[in-house]
Amino acid sequence: MEIKMNQQSSEICDILFIFIGDILDDDRSQIPLGIAFLSGQLKKKRYSYKLLDLYNLGINFEEKQLSSKFLEELLLIYKPKAIGVSVSSYYLDLTNKFIDLLKDIIKRNKLWLPIILGGYISLIPNVLEKTNADIVCCGEGEKIIIELIDLINWITDRKNEDPNFLSNNAKHILDKLKSIQGIKFRDDIIYPYENKRKKIKVHSNAPQNPIGNLDELEFPDYDIFDFKRYNIDKTIPFYAQRGCYNHCTFCDIIPFYGNKIIRRFSPEYIIRWMKFVQNKYNIQIIDFMDDNFLNSRPFLETLFSLIEKETPLLKINFQARSSEILRFKDLISKYKQFINCIEIGTESYSYSQLKRWNKNITPLENIQANKLLSELGVSYMNFYLWLDEKTTIEELDENVDILIEQPEVPIIQSSIKIPNFIMSYEISAIYDRLGRSSVRNIPHLFACERFLNETNEIAQKINVFYTAFKKAQEYNNIDQNIIKYSTKYGLNNNKEILNKINKISTGFFQVANEIMKKRLYLSINLAEEIKNKKFIRKLKINKILSNYIQKFKEDSDKILNPINNLNIDFNN
Repeated sequence: MEIKMNQQSSEICDILFIFIGDILDDDRSQIPLGIAFLSGQLKKKRYSYKLLDLYNLGINFEEKQLSSKFLEELLLIYKPKAIGVSVSSYYLDLTNKFIDLLKDIIKRNKLWLPIILGGYISLIPNVLEKTNADIVCCGEGEKIIIELIDLINWITDRKNEDPNFLSNNAKHILDKLKSIQGIKFRDDIIYPYENKRKKIKVHSNAPQNPIGNLDELEFPDYDIFDFKRYNIDKTIPFYAQRGCYNHCTFCDIIPFYGNKIIRRFSPEYIIRWMKFVQNKYNIQIIDFMDDNFLNSRPFLETLFSLIEKETPLLKINFQARSSEILRFKDLISKYKQFINCIEIGTESYSYSQLKRWNKNITPLENIQANKLLSELGVSYMNFYLWLDEKTTIEELDENVDILIEQPEVPIIQSSIKIPNFIMSYEISAIYDRLGRSSVRNIPHLFACERFLNETNEIAQKINVFYTAFKKAQEYNNIDQNIIKYSTKYGLNNNKEILNKINKISTGFFQVANEIMKKRLYLSINLAEEIKNKKFIRKLKINKILSNYIQKFKEDSDKILNPINNLNIDFNN
């Protein structure tokens, strides 16, 4: 398994980043931008770093594709002084299991190897107790990571000279940790594998001050990523601004940054970076990940003018609120030639929902923003919430009635978001308007838990089906994998080992085959049942679901032996 390294790597790396990612998402189209920003700062200080991207490599930790042996060999070969674990969302159970696996390896080999968490997971109360990590960075990490690696290197150097350094200098080490603003840490960090105490104390340091001048930061380092493994299509992400002025109830942006202040890289810095990545990586689209890109007229006027003048061949994506699309309609119209797509946080067309979520946008503004962009010929994608614990049937009706009347989206091909009471993931589609789409792929179907209670069991079974389906695909390609790995590990001439592998893999495939016989046909039957639900009929996407059913019928023929005429007991 290949690990992508930066060119400044030494035999012993200062930190190994491990990105777990979203285990349910097969798209793998997004580079973990936070790690890129941290790597850029480490590179400036000439620290070495490596990346194990489980998400990027397609390793599903939940499905036990990641072995303890592999991780142990990795740690012993690369000898990191610290591990930075990054997860894409609040996967507490997954993170805890993964860190426990790391801690077992650390204890078995008697290592001192702090495990650091970062990102939005830091907002979870008692996150260190719940995940067993040693340190968590709260908020932006570019300055914190340098302070931590400085301290960890100082400790490691002295521990190498004196094996008892940790225990003999416990108070001094803890005092140094307490001086780093913006972190929480467990006080047993200095006792990684012995003298464990039953009572663990977590220290919460004073919050850090937000980075005042973002231009002081180095460019994100994308060299750590293997671009070939991502479906990024010559697109690269960047944060031009940090923060948001509106505190929506469902959003964690303001708690993460600590205030409503929006800070920006200067337009000149952004243009230098855009020209750099365009030349180095042959990038064609910049994906601005700012939570609200349209908010400052002076910033936008300067940036758009520079883009037009200095990087006219680049296009941009960005996220925006409907109210800001209307406020800056003159700039959107003037510079639409390099706007590739606008992602709109529409959330709902129901006034009561928007008010409940403190969105500070009206349904009319959402409707007018769609109409404006359609008239301008600017591509856009709407993102919806629609559901919370207080959602009513009337609110859903209101949303559906307005949604089906929305104008055509001026785009040839894109990924659209179906409201999540029908679909949980994006549908890749060629379409002229919602409800008249030619669907290429539907990963999952989910029914609304509250309003379609009778389908709860259906949704769960389809989830199980999908997992089995992916496993069967893997086992169906087992012969190719045997050839690949036998060559890689020099087993070509060892017939005894190859025969054993073949025997085991054949058994796996037979088991998966039997599972799929039930799951494929179960899914087809359940999808037929879901297709007749009221809200799905109203959205006029029966054709989409029919295509979904047909697709899985075709896939079943490709992956499995013919299994028509089977007497399947769906209760088992």
